[in-house]
Amino acid sequence: MTGRMKVTICGKGDGCHSMARYRPDGNNMQQVELQEKKQAILAYMEGLKHKGEKHLITGGLDIEPGIPLIAEVHDLSGKNLGLFGVEYCTEFGMHDYASAGDAVMWKEMNKLILAYAQNGGLVRILSHFPNPANARYNGLRDTPTEGDFSSILSPGTPERVRWLALIDEVIKGLLELNEHGIVPLYGPLHENNGWWFWWGQNNAGSTVLRALWEDIHARVEAAGCVVIWLWSLLADGCIYEDTYPDGLFDIVGVDVYGAENAQDLSRRQAIYHSCLAKGKPFIISEFGPYHSDGDTCDGSYDYTVLIEQVKKHWPGAVAFMSWGGGFSVAKNAKVSELMNDPYVVNQEDLLFTRLSG
Repeated sequence: MTGRMKVTICGKGDGCHSMARYRPDGNNMQQVELQEKKQAILAYMEGLKHKGEKHLITGGLDIEPGIPLIAEVHDLSGKNLGLFGVEYCTEFGMHDYASAGDAVMWKEMNKLILAYAQNGGLVRILSHFPNPANARYNGLRDTPTEGDFSSILSPGTPERVRWLALIDEVIKGLLELNEHGIVPLYGPLHENNGWWFWWGQNNAGSTVLRALWEDIHARVEAAGCVVIWLWSLLADGCIYEDTYPDGLFDIVGVDVYGAENAQDLSRRQAIYHSCLAKGKPFIISEFGPYHSDGDTCDGSYDYTVLIEQVKKHWPGAVAFMSWGGGFSVAKNAKVSELMNDPYVVNQEDLLFTRLSG
């Protein structure tokens, strides 16, 4: 494609690799347009929090290729979700694979994204990275040792080679999206204030976590990708103010799970206000309304309750993304009422993000 070049990317002490990228200069109009689109999306999201109507972007996650989330929601409501999320890491980093190329399924997921984005809307990429200290590209929920983290961050080790290879696979997918004019939200190392993922605060600590984020951010930016960086936490996790990678994220989010949280967002006001204080657009980055028994997601949640909770307790939220499966908007109650409420923003309202050509 015109305006692209080969560039050799080297981290400090790391091996080098070549990857197609855009020239980040004024001669490459597509790169300029991508940056302008990013700023337009951020400005739009910032402006939503001041609106009484058309305030909250609807969203959902397609867990795996072939699940027709968008079509299901449209069939039930006549509307399309405004934010479409996909997972890049195969089996959520919890299965053995021979290579980073097998462990990241960006090609399959980009097909879904490109089909959706023709008519506008926002796109989000998740990456549940497997543990790089696991030679089988597995281990999302491993508990690494201090030595494991040292190896992941030390030049030339097998662990670091695997870590950078995983990032590079994600970069391939991001670059393809950019080629088509899509500027995705990208939020790696999510829920880092928890303990269930290998990069969690209880495992990594603030210094290592920031170093991992800086690895991803630097490599993605050096490859010429244009993304909206999302720093997302868990509502039930602790607040670690020293962990935020200052200057290296564009928006901030909180993942909300549990029956009580879904019915009453006021239970988690401290983390909401901590996020708002960053001065960035704020979203409910994942939403999973369990049944009141706390163990199942049976499709009984009334999604209009979420609108009322945002209005009353988290009015700074400008988007939500429901998790897939039984948590999905399509699998719960009052889908049409949610999607046709004047408070929400759907794909049809995001025409400025439509792809040209």
